[in-house]
Amino acid sequence: MEELGIASSRINKPFLLGITWELIRGGEPEMFLFAVANLTENQVKDCWQSAKCRHEAKALIFCNFGYISFGNLNNVQKKHSFLLRIDDFLEKHIQNASIPLLTAISLWANFRLEQK
Repeated sequence: MEELGIASSRINKPFLLGITWELIRGGEPEMFLFAVANLTENQVKDCWQSAKCRHEAKALIFCNFGYISFGNLNNVQKKHSFLLRIDDFLEKHIQNASIPLLTAISLWANFRLEQK
């Protein structure tokens, strides 16, 4: 909410993916959350313009995972398709990816793959 400027009323109940300690940043704990906001990319960009912590990011990058973002990954083919989309995203952005971004993607992928 702070980084994107999205009001809590527009976000479904956040789910804690994990807490990490990044030694490179002095071991400060960092929480990673997952939440759903029913907003378009343009609406997110508009919110971001007035976000409290907007300075923490140079730009927003969107990756559309489509139906696989929230649908059941209840068979090997769907899991494989989901992981291929993550691989495509990482291949495209790995040069500029931060450790927190990579951590968030890893925690989210693990969350999605373990959902029943």
